[in-house]
Amino acid sequence: MADNGSKAGGDRLEGKVAIVTGAARGLGASIAELYAGEGAKVLLTDVRDDEGEAVAAAIREAGGTAAYQHLDVTSPDEWTAAVERCERELGPCNVLVNNAFIYSQPAIADVSWEEWSRNIDVNLNGPFHGFRAVLPTMRERRDGTFVTISSSNGNEMSLPAQVSYQAAKAGLTAVTRHIAVAYAAEGIRANSIHPGPIRTPGLVEQDFMEMAEFIATGFPIQRLAEPEEVAWAAVYLASDESSYTTATELVIDGGSVSTINVPGKKG
Repeated sequence: MADNGSKAGGDRLEGKVAIVTGAARGLGASIAELYAGEGAKVLLTDVRDDEGEAVAAAIREAGGTAAYQHLDVTSPDEWTAAVERCERELGPCNVLVNNAFIYSQPAIADVSWEEWSRNIDVNLNGPFHGFRAVLPTMRERRDGTFVTISSSNGNEMSLPAQVSYQAAKAGLTAVTRHIAVAYAAEGIRANSIHPGPIRTPGLVEQDFMEMAEFIATGFPIQRLAEPEEVAWAAVYLASDESSYTTATELVIDGGSVSTINVPGKKG
């Protein structure tokens, strides 16, 4: 279970039923752990089935309520199956965390159509299918919260690479804001979290950890975020504490977008 000095184990999310995508590791796993620790029933979803099952089992062993479901977010049919299982075993979903994503480096002159399309399909179309899958129940019950994991890269700032990732995340932020405006009168809220780089296994797989750590020394808070530091914001946005918060873009980036970001340690 997550531990960054703060402890889950309260009731901030009592009565909530959440679906968390990309929950097998990293930020998604931390969100699922904290949600369950705060009283939510959680359906973890991912394509990394062994890791996802292990996280769900650890949550149950710690006293939480969790199940795992394989979910390719680009498949509307798999979204339907996940939502149906959630309702059958845990209850109607009233919190959806769109966290699953993929990442690519090329600038626009170098990115292939296939890589561009795959990034848009997972990072933007995937959440679109998720929004559409859970909205009918949320509207019927007049109770729903969307927590979108966007990025400071593509919204508050841009880099000279990563064009498909940036485009997808900017679009995802816009769709989240649309939902907040379109369905507020029906008891539905939607907010996005915009993290900077987070210390996750994905950075290691992309062979980007060393560079990310170097870049982070140029931030006002001179380090990478730990997953739990972003996950606690997702707890707040899913809780009734944020009942007057919608269409908000919460930046959690160590202050990087508020200063001239020259890589390398300052001072």
